[in-house]
Amino acid sequence: MNSHRQSATPVTTMRVAPLKLDVSPYRGGENEPLARWFVELDASITARQLRDPIQQVLFAMSKLAGRAKSWAYGKRLAEPHCFYDLGDFKRELKKAFKPPQSEFRTRAEFLKLRQ
Repeated sequence: MNSHRQSATPVTTMRVAPLKLDVSPYRGGENEPLARWFVELDASITARQLRDPIQQVLFAMSKLAGRAKSWAYGKRLAEPHCFYDLGDFKRELKKAFKPPQSEFRTRAEFLKLRQ
């Protein structure tokens, strides 16, 4: 009689531990590159494996300082659900702090002053 023994083979799953990349605080200053801050923020969110939209927004808000922090928390105080996801947060931050770089607007202001 031939007996076949079955044994359980342990299965190991590769679990990647979150990496905690640092993000420079964004203060909302005129000479601060907002696009570069977004790149740092996205890299850190990916490395930390933050997938929940609310967690992503809260993490981003925790990396603000100065005027930008006052702006974001002021909006949140007035309307707790003002930022639905990270994309919405970025659009609102960009509207609030990215200087207008429209050549047309600059030229129009120049011509208006010239008259």
